[in-house]
Amino acid sequence: MFDLISTIKGDPGYVEDVGCYEVYLDGSRLEHCVSADVIQGEAICYILNNDGDCIIENNNLVSETLYGDIKILRIKGCKELVQIKRKGFVDGR
Repeated sequence: MFDLISTIKGDPGYVEDVGCYEVYLDGSRLEHCVSADVIQGEAICYILNNDGDCIIENNNLVSETLYGDIKILRIKGCKELVQIKRKGFVDGR
C-alpha cells in the first residue's frame, strides 16, 4: 500500500502510470482522482456533470477535496515499477 500518489508532475508521489492505482475513501472506490494522501486523509478528484463529463470552469477542470480513510492500492498486473518519492518505496508486485 502507498501513502501518496499524484497525477501532477513535480508533486511528491507523482506517478506516470496512474491507471495502475485505485484510490478508496472509507471503503468506496473513487474515480477521477488527481491526488490522494493516506496520511492527510484526503483525496482530490474531478467533479463530473450528469453526463459523466468533467466540469470545466474558466478553462480549468473543477475538483473537490474529499476527507476520510484513504487507501491507495496498486492494481495487480501493471508492468512498470513506480518509485514513490515521498518514502522511496518500490512496489515489486
